[in-house]
Amino acid sequence: YVTCECLVQYRDAAVVYVDAAGSVRELHVKPGEQVRAGDRLMTLSNLDMRMMLERLQGEYRLRETRLVSHQQRALAGDEGAARELDGIRASLTSLKQQIDRAEEDLERLEIRAPRDGIVMPVNYRTPAHRETGKLDVWSGTPLDAKNRGAFLTSGVTVCRVGTPDQLKLLLAIDQTELPFVQLGNEVQVVLKGLPDERFAGQINQLASDAMQVLPTALSSKAEGDLATHTDSEGNERPVSATYQARVDFDDPQGRVLAGMTGSASIRAGSQSLAQRLWRFACHTFRIEM
Repeated sequence: YVTCECLVQYRDAAVVYVDAAGSVRELHVKPGEQVRAGDRLMTLSNLDMRMMLERLQGEYRLRETRLVSHQQRALAGDEGAARELDGIRASLTSLKQQIDRAEEDLERLEIRAPRDGIVMPVNYRTPAHRETGKLDVWSGTPLDAKNRGAFLTSGVTVCRVGTPDQLKLLLAIDQTELPFVQLGNEVQVVLKGLPDERFAGQINQLASDAMQVLPTALSSKAEGDLATHTDSEGNERPVSATYQARVDFDDPQGRVLAGMTGSASIRAGSQSLAQRLWRFACHTFRIEM
């Protein structure tokens, strides 16, 4: 058997990202609320983008006024004004396209639900040291009220939207144990919140690359047992190379909640005595190092 830490997460939930960077202006929902596709989740503000749109709109109005003036002069027989009409019309077309793109960019500051479901929080982010003169650094989860005014960069995960009874287990497997784990291995799980119950499943996904960021709940700094270090952005990074595996399961009775942690026991098959001794030696060497 291979034992490892595990974390309950929602399965097949739609992940909501920040598409256009901005500061949190308004929060429209809280975790646990029911939403429909298209509902607003969060509104960001970006002064630079707003000023860009206003500049383009101002330039467009000036060109429109110039076009009317040149049309009147052309009707009065001004050949020079008539020759400039096509250029003015082309510049208006170009400006209109730029305005449309700028409006689309501003629209992306309205973060909306991609599907019907329950709003579910993402991994907690450890507070990071704020440097003088820099924008407020957010911590916790983006939907926390304390993060109003904080700047969210493009790509930040805001939340997930999905169905609470469709769950998955994230298994965090140390690199020394990875050779013994395969797709289809049976898994027995005991969760800390339900110590008297056992949940069973099979590994249906196994990552080929090591995890760069570890969920905070699995860190020894929180509820877990895995050693991590906090990077400059507040993310928890595993000290030892750790690989992710996935086990899907349903819980229609609602006993299991996302965020629960526990211990998973993966049935990895039989080994000879020599293999067991070699495995023990590898563990001992790694620990002493």
